[in-house]
Amino acid sequence: MKLNQALKYICLPKITALLLLSAIFFCAQNLNAQQQPSQDLKDQLSIRTDNTRQNEFTTSPEDLVAGRFEIGEELVMSVNLDRYKLGDVFMLAEEAGLLFDFVAYMEIVRFPILEKASARSYSGWYLKRENTFELSMQDLSNPSLVLNGKQKLLDPKKILYVDDILYVSEDYIREWFGLTHEYKFNLLEIALTSSDPLPFEKLLARRGKQINASGRNEAIHPELFRGYEILSPQIFDFSLRTNYRDVNESLTAGYGLIAARDVALVHANLFLSGTDTDLLSNSRINLSKVSNESNLLGFMKASKLEVGDIRPVRQGFSRNQSRGVSITNATQDNNLDIQVTNIVGNLQVGWDVELYRNGALVGQNFD
Repeated sequence: MKLNQALKYICLPKITALLLLSAIFFCAQNLNAQQQPSQDLKDQLSIRTDNTRQNEFTTSPEDLVAGRFEIGEELVMSVNLDRYKLGDVFMLAEEAGLLFDFVAYMEIVRFPILEKASARSYSGWYLKRENTFELSMQDLSNPSLVLNGKQKLLDPKKILYVDDILYVSEDYIREWFGLTHEYKFNLLEIALTSSDPLPFEKLLARRGKQINASGRNEAIHPELFRGYEILSPQIFDFSLRTNYRDVNESLTAGYGLIAARDVALVHANLFLSGTDTDLLSNSRINLSKVSNESNLLGFMKASKLEVGDIRPVRQGFSRNQSRGVSITNATQDNNLDIQVTNIVGNLQVGWDVELYRNGALVGQNFD
């Protein structure tokens, strides 16, 4: 009895030790299995890590779709130029890479390439008027492009026409227009760079110019007086504009007309403008005559006579025109306001104005 109890007391610690060792070994195997994932899980982690890195910064067009998007997947991304957001563009993921909504993209970069939906054609110019662009999608299996007067061969896989929308690959955007893109998929953003300044960059450059506030300079090319005619040839400038808003899907239109001619030895200026809701929103007419010898109106010896929409004597608080009669005997080179040079005339709506004196920017006005 005592021997059995002794053996029992001796075996129990050994059995307990063996069980503990087995438990430790089993746990170590499980822990090792958790720390070393299977090959499939390794591949998934590698792809996820690569995608995360590429999402942060990637410019490789051949790798934009593979392993990231399904073929035919639709995307909407913001196009940025430096710190400015130009707009959002709709894209398709295809085997050839990412394809841009062409018309929307042209509007974002402000290239005047217009669509003729009935003819499935796109024509205009980009960066400079000499850079002409003509694309025809009449034959969808064989699209035709004439770029700067030269015929270009196109790969049908890189240019699609789906549901009346033209999609063009990123490769062609870079090849045709010199535009490159850096993608940040985690932010759904595209950083745009161009080999030449874009219209938006030129606008920023114009607005960033410093105005030269130096003293007065004499004009290099002063206007020559050519006299007045009984009826001179008619000169006019007609402008028609449209504006479409995606927010409320509204289309507005407007026009502007500037006309000038001599009538009965008097110079006449006319300006008309309006919209589709107000056909005549603004109108001005001015009849004027100038004499360098100050021999108008007899004894008054006037140098300039104006009737109609005139600019009144500057009072320091108003620049608007008013209807009436203006008579002055001041010579044309006599500036009544020493601090101000008045430039009066009609200009079409939608233009930015810059004033230079002998090559120096002295004033600007933006529409």
